[in-house]
Amino acid sequence: MVSAKEKIPKHNLYIFGHSLDITDRDVLRLFICNDNVQTKIFYYRENEEDKRTLGRLIKNLIQIIGQEELIKRTGGLHKTIEFIPQAIS
Repeated sequence: MVSAKEKIPKHNLYIFGHSLDITDRDVLRLFICNDNVQTKIFYYRENEEDKRTLGRLIKNLIQIIGQEELIKRTGGLHKTIEFIPQAIS
C-alpha cells in the first residue's frame, strides 16, 4: 500500500500519426486507462476548421476505451487525455 506521503510518478504518453485502430486496443487501453498516464494525441488537420481527423480519432478511441471512459478522461478537473492539432503549414 502506498502511503499518503509517497507520490506515484506520473507518465506522459505522446501519440503522433496513429489511427488508434481497434487492432491495437489491448496495448493502447492499458496505457490510456492508467490514471498515472497523461495522454497527448497529436493529429493533422488541413485547416483550422477541419475536424475530420479529430472525429475519426474520437470514434476509434470510443471503440478502444468506451464512451464513458473517454468523457471521464477528456473533461472535468482530472483530464488525462488531450487532443492537440498539429501546426498548419
